[in-house]
Amino acid sequence: MVSNLMQAKAILSLASGDMKERSLSLESSDGSDPSTIPNVLTRKASMKRSLRSFLQKRNVRLQASCPYHHSR
Repeated sequence: MVSNLMQAKAILSLASGDMKERSLSLESSDGSDPSTIPNVLTRKASMKRSLRSFLQKRNVRLQASCPYHHSR
């Protein structure tokens, strides 16, 4: 379960780095529409929120399926 958490954090880190690169490339490109930058940031926040929700729900399901409920 710890490795899954580490994998999820790695995915979030890669996604945030990728989104930063995209937003920087949009800002630096000439003639780009500035209205697209908030759209990129909204997608980034949405992706993080979705992944966080998925991981929380998965964690609840895993804990509920354990034969011996371990509280932390």
